[in-house]
Amino acid sequence: MSQHNYTRAEKDDGWDINNVDHIDLNGNPILLATDIKVALPDRQFSVRCDGTSCVIEFTPDLNPAEVIILDQTVADHKAISKITQFQNKKIKKIDKKTGDLIDNGFEFPPASGKIFSLSGNAQRKMIGTHEVKDHPALTYPIEWNTKNDLDSILISDAAELNAFYLTGLGTMRAWIDSGTLLKRDVRSATTRAEVNAVNDNR
Repeated sequence: MSQHNYTRAEKDDGWDINNVDHIDLNGNPILLATDIKVALPDRQFSVRCDGTSCVIEFTPDLNPAEVIILDQTVADHKAISKITQFQNKKIKKIDKKTGDLIDNGFEFPPASGKIFSLSGNAQRKMIGTHEVKDHPALTYPIEWNTKNDLDSILISDAAELNAFYLTGLGTMRAWIDSGTLLKRDVRSATTRAEVNAVNDNR
């Protein structure tokens, strides 16, 4: 039996994984054992990892060429896990900012200074009202309070309600789409420097 010991140099390396405690950008677990199986097929081994070290045991012993393959596999896994972990952190920050921007609400009519909520409840109210905008039972005008409840507008007819709804939807969609573009850049990055170069200046 041959035993191979590896340590991690940084707190957030993320390479010492034998359980599902780290995921890639698609939500799939990154497992060191899986990488070793691919690199050294048909070899029996066990992997024991903790917070600072990883022990890999093979029976029978690895030959010198296989040891080189194992060392490179572990090194590659460390590099991939580190960048993926860094990407995940950046994407979470982008998602948070997207949510904060949506929480700011939307202005209607344009240049009026009146801001309306895009909270979950507000979205459901807008969608529900918009779905029945042409129903005879819906009477106009409709008074709609601003986000801070200090003002309101009177929506005079179905056309204006449609414009109100599309403005809110368009505002939300614009923030989501801009976040998606930033996350696409993060996912395509291959180094920490490239991840850091993605600036969320929305």
